[in-house]
Amino acid sequence: MSKSPWRSEVRTSSTECRYIDDSRCRATARLRSNTPHGVTKVYGEARGRRYHDKFGLRVACLRIGSFHESPSYPRMLYTWLSVPDAVRLVLACLTSPDLDFAVLYGVSDNQRSWRSTEPARRLGYTPHDEAEAFASELGEPEGGRP
Repeated sequence: MSKSPWRSEVRTSSTECRYIDDSRCRATARLRSNTPHGVTKVYGEARGRRYHDKFGLRVACLRIGSFHESPSYPRMLYTWLSVPDAVRLVLACLTSPDLDFAVLYGVSDNQRSWRSTEPARRLGYTPHDEAEAFASELGEPEGGRP
C-alpha cells in the first residue's frame, strides 16, 4: 500500500452527546451513539485514529454542532458554530505543530455551550463569535436546556 502524500486530515461529523448533569461534554468521554447515524460518526473517528497510528497522519475529527450563518432556533444558542469560527478551527488544526490525533468540538464561544473547546484552544483555535447575541430574537428552548 502506498503512502498518501497528505500529512494532515480534518474530518467532520455531527454530534450526539447526551448529558446527565451540567458539566461540559468532553470528546474523551466514552462513545454513546444512540442512532445508526451516530455509529457512522464513531466509525469515522476510529478510522482517523487508525490512519494516525498506522501511517502517522495528523488527524483532527471535528464534531460540528450547528453550522449556519447565524442561529435560527433556540437550541443553536448552545451548539452554534459560525462560518468565521469554522474557518479559524480548521486553520488551527491544519497549522498546529501540536496536532497528532484529536477529536474536537466545533462550536463558537457560546456561553451556554455544554461542549468543551479547551482541546481545540490548545491547538490555537480562538473562537470570536457568540450565539448569545441572538438570544433575544430566538427565545428559550422549550423546557429550558435542550
